[in-house]
Amino acid sequence: MRAFNQMWDRICRERYGVEDPKLRRFRYGVQVNSLGLTEQQPENNVQRIVLESLGVTLSKKRPGPGMQLPAWNEALGLPRPWDQQWSLRMQQVLAFETDLLEYGDIFEGSVVIEAKTAELAEAAAAELADVEALGGAFEAIDELKGRLVRSQAERVRRIESGQQKVVGVNCFTETTPSPLVGDGEIDNVLKVDHKVEAEQIVEVERWRTDRDGAAVHAGWTSCGGWRRTMAQAATS
Repeated sequence: MRAFNQMWDRICRERYGVEDPKLRRFRYGVQVNSLGLTEQQPENNVQRIVLESLGVTLSKKRPGPGMQLPAWNEALGLPRPWDQQWSLRMQQVLAFETDLLEYGDIFEGSVVIEAKTAELAEAAAAELADVEALGGAFEAIDELKGRLVRSQAERVRRIESGQQKVVGVNCFTETTPSPLVGDGEIDNVLKVDHKVEAEQIVEVERWRTDRDGAAVHAGWTSCGGWRRTMAQAATS
């Protein structure tokens, strides 16, 4: 967050000539990454979520206006309302039971943090320059998607080989039965009644029958470019 705030400020000032610092503020929301949540020993996901949320909490001068935390069991399926409430309580405990929000940016001026921020910003700037050289994000979309896939494949390889440690997955796998997990998936994730799907299908079919088909067709035809773009995206 420190790196991309600095980059946004610099790009707005140097590329677009925005002089007012208030107009260069980067307004964003934060969702804690759920990619690292594990199905094995899912109770460990609680501390993972808290640790990642500290990245937002401790960036006092560059906070996001909103933070969303995943639920501990999202690697298993849909969280229940109680699971979502647990994630909300994590934020509330950080806000009201610690003094983290009462101080300034405690890492401001840290040699270690500043060096890491500079390293991230430099690498990101090189990535942006590469994308621009490829013709921009739209022209480079296939290449960028390929890089994401290769990056994830490399991450999985490191975990499977044990090079990247993941507690409960490839190390410290011994465990006692968890009271959170229960006897099966039905006990720890939200299960949607199949009748809901059938009801939604009926509702969609009724809506399609009642709508003005000629107007829909005319609007769809007038958006031919958008239609072709969406079709290409779906096939890729």
